[in-house]
Amino acid sequence: GRRETVSSFSPRQLKEWLKKHYTGTQTVVSVCGNYDRDLFLRQAEERFGKIAAGEPRTAAPKTPYRRSCMVTPRPIEQTHLCFCVPGLPSRSEKRWAMSMLNMILGASSSSRLFQRIREERGLVYSIGTDCAPYAGGGLLYVQAAVNPGDAKQAAQETIAVLNRARLGVTQQEFARAREGLKSSLLMSMENSMSRCAYTARGALAGEILSDDELLERVQSVMNLTIFITVNVGVFNLLPIPGLDGSRFVFLLIEAIRRK
Repeated sequence: GRRETVSSFSPRQLKEWLKKHYTGTQTVVSVCGNYDRDLFLRQAEERFGKIAAGEPRTAAPKTPYRRSCMVTPRPIEQTHLCFCVPGLPSRSEKRWAMSMLNMILGASSSSRLFQRIREERGLVYSIGTDCAPYAGGGLLYVQAAVNPGDAKQAAQETIAVLNRARLGVTQQEFARAREGLKSSLLMSMENSMSRCAYTARGALAGEILSDDELLERVQSVMNLTIFITVNVGVFNLLPIPGLDGSRFVFLLIEAIRRK
C-alpha cells in the first residue's frame, strides 16, 4: 500500500482485525496428493489448534452495484480501458452460463470482442473479458489496451459488440464455449496447488463438486439460459450509450483524451 493508507491504521487495529476475521469458522486447511493423513492432522492441530472458533459464518450481504467513472493518468504510451458491469455471485445457479458468456464475449482469441475489435478493426493491442464472482455479488468486465487516438472508436465498438449479445448467441458459439469451459475447468486443476485452492473455496462455500459433477453442471446449461443471463442479469444494467441513453463512456473517453 501507499504511505498514507498504511499509516491510517495502528498495529493494535490490525491485530484486532486479524483476531476477529481469521478464526476457525473462516479457515480451511486443504491438502491433496500422496500424504500421511494422521501426520497431516497432527501437524494441523499443532499449528492451527489454538485459533479461536469465532462467530458462526453467516450469509454474505448482497453487494450493490454502483456506477462510477475513474480516470487515472499514468506516464505510459497506451490507454487502458476497463468496463465493469453487474455479474453474478459465486454460488449462483447461473454461474456456468455466465462463464460460457464470458468465453463467447472475450475470454479467447475466437471470442466476439477479440475477433471484431482486434482482428477485424485493429483498434486494440489486446482485449478480453473475465468474471469476478464474490459471495454477495459479482462483476463481468472488459479490459482493453489501446493507442490513445483509438480509444473512442474502441469504446464504441465494444459497446456495439456487447449490445449485439443481447440478441443471443449462435449454436456454434454455444457449443464451442461449452467445450472450451469444460477443458478450462479440468486443465485448471492439473496441479496440486490449484486443486487444493479449489477444494478450500468449495469447503468455505459449502459445496465441493467432483470433476464429473463440474462437467455435468456445464453440460446442463442451455442456450436459452445464456440469453436470459445476458438480458436480465447483465446488460440491461449497463451504464453505457445505446442501452440506457447514458453518456458515461463518451465522458470517460473525453476525460482520458484531455489527460
